[in-house]
Amino acid sequence: MRQVDQGNGSATDYITRFKQEAETSGVTDEKTLKMYFQYGLNRALSNRIYRGTLPRTLQEWYTQAILFDTHGEGATIPEGEKQAWTEVNGFRHYHSQEETQRY
Repeated sequence: MRQVDQGNGSATDYITRFKQEAETSGVTDEKTLKMYFQYGLNRALSNRIYRGTLPRTLQEWYTQAILFDTHGEGATIPEGEKQAWTEVNGFRHYHSQEETQRY
């Protein structure tokens, strides 16, 4: 899959381009798509999402990206369980609840 990134555009535009690229590429694995999506978000938006309750599905990533992009720092995501994460080469891997219980 060719990497698409948000740059300075809106989250909505990025999501549209991302979905088109995902469909064209044939990649259907949600874990892989979430990784590509997170990698392509602009850093400021990505950081705002990481400070809250982390999305667990690709659709939740889309929703939170639009919410934070539209409403900025004032956006609120209901608090839930924080996920554990591991940083490798500057990228955070967020563990599922099942993975977290194993640590």
